[in-house]
Amino acid sequence: MSTRASILRDKDEEERIERYLIRNPSFLDKFVSKNANSERIDAWKETKKRPSRRISLGSQQNDIRRKFFESAKYITDSADSVNFLHRLGETLSQIFSADGYNAYPYDDGNQTIYFSSPNRGNKANSLLSWRIEPGGNIAAYSAFKNQVIRVNCSKDLQIDENFPEGLNSNICDEEETSILTCPIINIEESQLIGVIEIYRISLNFPFTETEENFLTTISYQSDMLFYGFELKRLQRQQDKLNKFTISTIKSLYNEKFPIDDVLNKILRISKELLGAEKSLIFLVDQKNNEVYSKNFEEFTNETHKGSLEIRYSADVGCIGWTVRNGKILNITDTIQDSRCNGSMNDDLDFNIKTTLCCPIIIRRRTIGVLQLINKIDGRFLKEDENLIENISTCCALTLQYAKIIDKFNSLKLRNQIAYDTLHYQVTATPEEIESLRKEKIPESFPVLTKFDFSPWSIKSEKRPVIVLFMFKELMVMVQKSRPDMKFNLQTMMKFVLTVRKHYRNIPYHNWAHAFSVANAAYSILKSTSHQFRPLEVMAIYIACLCHDVDHRGYTNQHLVNRKAPLALMYPTSTMEQHHFQQTTVILQYPEHNIFEYFTPDEYEEVLLIMKHCILATDLALYFGNRAKLREIYDSGKFGWNDRQSRNLTMAITMTTSDLCNMYKPWSLQLQLVFVVMEEFWNQVIP
Repeated sequence: MSTRASILRDKDEEERIERYLIRNPSFLDKFVSKNANSERIDAWKETKKRPSRRISLGSQQNDIRRKFFESAKYITDSADSVNFLHRLGETLSQIFSADGYNAYPYDDGNQTIYFSSPNRGNKANSLLSWRIEPGGNIAAYSAFKNQVIRVNCSKDLQIDENFPEGLNSNICDEEETSILTCPIINIEESQLIGVIEIYRISLNFPFTETEENFLTTISYQSDMLFYGFELKRLQRQQDKLNKFTISTIKSLYNEKFPIDDVLNKILRISKELLGAEKSLIFLVDQKNNEVYSKNFEEFTNETHKGSLEIRYSADVGCIGWTVRNGKILNITDTIQDSRCNGSMNDDLDFNIKTTLCCPIIIRRRTIGVLQLINKIDGRFLKEDENLIENISTCCALTLQYAKIIDKFNSLKLRNQIAYDTLHYQVTATPEEIESLRKEKIPESFPVLTKFDFSPWSIKSEKRPVIVLFMFKELMVMVQKSRPDMKFNLQTMMKFVLTVRKHYRNIPYHNWAHAFSVANAAYSILKSTSHQFRPLEVMAIYIACLCHDVDHRGYTNQHLVNRKAPLALMYPTSTMEQHHFQQTTVILQYPEHNIFEYFTPDEYEEVLLIMKHCILATDLALYFGNRAKLREIYDSGKFGWNDRQSRNLTMAITMTTSDLCNMYKPWSLQLQLVFVVMEEFWNQVIP
């Protein structure tokens, strides 16, 4: 290369000769007629039609620089790094008045550059590649030297040992060509992006040393354009990835969650984002050490109607390699690469040239592989590897969620089966219902309202009909203010018998206890001057009947100390919350909803009252409730129209009914003390 001083001397000499020829046109005519043949004159005529290729050190260089930066937006809007090279090559070709350009993207995986045709749809030469070393073509040598190289290419060029291939004949078949090659570098990462090669198909107007020097300057400025391109590309990619992720997550929360539809959607979007012809998801069959792909629409055609399933051993092929190594695999030539399984072409009825495989990993275990097939514009790039890694994470999320949904659906079916079995075992049988139906409900039973009455004196088989009697009596009472309130006696029979079945055979908190508490509440509701609302009256009675349903014979504290599942589910008022929950379960059994004639609002209200009443049987709450009620009463603020007053009175009513044995005759109370102690001591027996 010449120094700046020598360049200026050459320029002065050219201008001096030019001035002489302008002043002496006759000399020019004689010189041309004597030394130029007809072919050269024809070439001059043809060249006259072309724009001037001369580049000066002054205004013309400024013009080139201006045009270069005017093209900045066009270049930085490139879709990918290969497209960036093409747009940069196109721009350089125009501003340097070249006849064309060639682009050689850098393949980091193979440490080579490869030819990418300006017509990117033409993949005929996309597999031509050269290592970054002497002995290949001019572009490879330019990348090796990391400098602009200017060559006047002719037949004699083939003997140059640094680039014996010259300008590859598959790319340009002209025998005489002037070439400028320029490596494009990402300076920040010291990474080769590729090589741009511009050429003129005539040695009559070769590239000059001035143009070579100026291209060197522009090559450094190209790094700024690449930085701008990277920012835009990453932003576009992130926007697409965000939309893709949101779309995938929305699909996951679809109530039906068709897994195949979601995976097909992922395949379509990943194919679009990475510019591939086809895409597949392979899953790992650990049991048989195989990988398989099925139910995906990419290869559903006339040959493979319906769902297509293909299987391969996990020990062979690019899919198997990805599974075994858990790494991304980028193959630029499937025919030459030994890791590829050639039978896949036949199985898919498709010619695979390039492929990109990414493991789908969950909890450090590869459960599948996302495969992209045939990059539309040549081969898959490093940026494609980064993108497919993000997409594979969405695949992992989808597959893991699908696994959870499958388990959930399986458990749901098991629960339904268990529920059906339980429902059969714990609900009243037709024989029991028929037996109760035949029992005559008494017209009156005055002794039930006596506080010294022993409910334990009623035989077990007679208790259901007495429960119905008390219920019927309370209905008559509330219908005086709510004549529209009604119940189905058949439903009530089923409900009472099923509640009886839900009480366990334990010493104290059993069906007999439930009957005694319901009787105590009945006595209070029938004998006192309360002003409870009709819904509250019925809720108190049913709550007393169900207040200890499914009691296990253990105190709340005992369950908490054992860290029993019930205590983990209900940290406070453990058994009381369980009793209410079991009550709602019984109400949901077919033909067991005794509140079926209530409006939705009334049904919700009666359940809330029942919950309040059942939770009030927790003695840990009793003392607080009593203190609040005493405070309200002593302050003169108690009133039946005040909700808090009624709620506290209902709570005290529940506790009073629950502990009714305390105000029974001493002989009866003493018997019950021994029963309570038996259940209490059973807690500590292993």
